[in-house]
Amino acid sequence: MQARHRPSLAARTRALAGVGCVLGASLLAARAQAAALRSPPVIVLSASQERSLGVATAPLRSAATRPLASLPGTFAPPPNGRAAVAAPFAGTVVQVYAVEGQPVSRGQILASVFSRDALMASADAAQATATAQAAAQAQRRASLLVSEGIAAGARGEEADARLKSAQAMLAAKSLSVRAAGADRTGRYTLRAPFAGRIAQVGVKAGMGLEAMAPAFLVDRTDRIQVQADLPAAFAGRVKVGDRASVEGVTGRVVAVGSAIDPKTRSVPLLAEAPPRPDFIPGRLTRVELSDGPDGGVQTVSRAAVIRVNGRDVVFARQARGYAAIPVQVVAYDGDQVSLRTSLPGGTQVATRGVSQMKSLVEQ
Repeated sequence: MQARHRPSLAARTRALAGVGCVLGASLLAARAQAAALRSPPVIVLSASQERSLGVATAPLRSAATRPLASLPGTFAPPPNGRAAVAAPFAGTVVQVYAVEGQPVSRGQILASVFSRDALMASADAAQATATAQAAAQAQRRASLLVSEGIAAGARGEEADARLKSAQAMLAAKSLSVRAAGADRTGRYTLRAPFAGRIAQVGVKAGMGLEAMAPAFLVDRTDRIQVQADLPAAFAGRVKVGDRASVEGVTGRVVAVGSAIDPKTRSVPLLAEAPPRPDFIPGRLTRVELSDGPDGGVQTVSRAAVIRVNGRDVVFARQARGYAAIPVQVVAYDGDQVSLRTSLPGGTQVATRGVSQMKSLVEQ
C-alpha cells in the first residue's frame, strides 16, 4: 500500500502566508474603497476653467447671533398704527378721492361730504362770532363809563362776564367747524391723520353718512409687527429686544407673553420690523429668532449651499481643488445662510459656479 504524501511544514507555512497576503490585500482594498467613499469628492479646476465657469468664493464667518427658533406669524399693524377717519357731521358723500391700498400723506383729502348739520354749525359759528364782537364792544364801553365814574363797577363786571361767555361759545362752535374743515356751503373734507396706506374704504359717492361713523381706516407704513406663538420650551429664552428677522429684514422682539396657553402650550410673541411694500397686514410670514453668539455656526452667502445627492453641501477651496463638504443648514436670513460645518472660520467656499460644480460631482 502506497504511503500518503504529506506536505512539509515549510510548504504549509508558505501556503498560509499566501492566503494571508491575499486576505490582507483584500482588506486594504476594502479599506481604501471605504475611505474613498467617506472622503468628499474633489473637483480640480485650472485657473482658466474657473474663469470660464465664473467661479467666485467668499469666506465662512462666525455667526454674530445664534439661531433660536423659526415661527410662523402674521403681519399686523402696530396697536397705535391704525386710525379710523370718522365723519364729524351726518351728511352725503359727494366725492371719494382714495381707494383701498393707496399710499397717502398726512392731511391728504380722502373724501368730501355735504352736510346740513355742518351748514347749521357754520351758521352758528358765524352768529357766535357776531355775538362775541358785540359783547367785546359793550365791554369796552362799560369799562370806559366805569373808569370815568359814570357807571357803577358792577356794570363793568357784568360786561366782562357776558364777553367771556360769548368768547367761550364762539370757541366751542368754531372748533367743531374747523376740525371738520367745513365751509359756509356746508361741505367738509375727510383727511388722512398721518402718512400711511388706506386699509379700508367704507364710503362711496352718493352714500349717506352718519355722524361719527368711520369712513376710512388708515395704517401707518413706517413700521409693521408680526404676531406669532412661541413654544413653551422657548418661553424663558426669548426676551424683549432679541433679534427677529422677517423675510431678510432685521427687527426685534417687542413683547413676549408671561403665561402659557394650556391649549396651545405657547405664549404670544410680538416682533416689530421696518416696513416693506409687501409687508401687508394679514399676510402670513415667518419670523426667525436669534439670541447670543454660537461659535459652532458659520454664515455665508445663500448661493454657496446646494443639494448634492440628497445632502446640503458647500464647495470648499483646498490646495488640490474644491471639495464638496456636507453642511447642516440652521436658518436662512435674506441672502445669507447660517450653517453648521466642520470647516473652520475663514474657509473660502464657492458662491458662484456652484451649479456647474454640482454637475461635475454627480457625473
